[in-house]
Amino acid sequence: MSTEKEILLSIDKLIDDLLNNIYSSKSNITYVKRAINVLDNNYFIEDKDDVYSQLVNIFDSVTVSDLTRIMTDYKNIVEHKLNNICNHEWIDDHIDIGPDNSQTITYCRLCEVSKKY
Repeated sequence: MSTEKEILLSIDKLIDDLLNNIYSSKSNITYVKRAINVLDNNYFIEDKDDVYSQLVNIFDSVTVSDLTRIMTDYKNIVEHKLNNICNHEWIDDHIDIGPDNSQTITYCRLCEVSKKY
């Protein structure tokens, strides 16, 4: 079973990897354009402008900057959560839910988050 920290660290690494891949992919577009232009293949040559323009659209500055901003914002949330992880000290308590009924709840003594069952 994974801990909160392990999951958050995995998310953080995934975002880093995605951001790095976006930047390296964007720099490869010039190579792809040259390769498309010199490819000796009738089918691909007929559609080469469309293929290239669609690729460029994927990596245009607005799309990449929007995606980068969204991923960076999410990364900041994950890092904030990583920096504020509580080493929970669980307490079982009973609360009254009616005149003759009570319910057992479990919460953290430190951060007061309820434990989910």
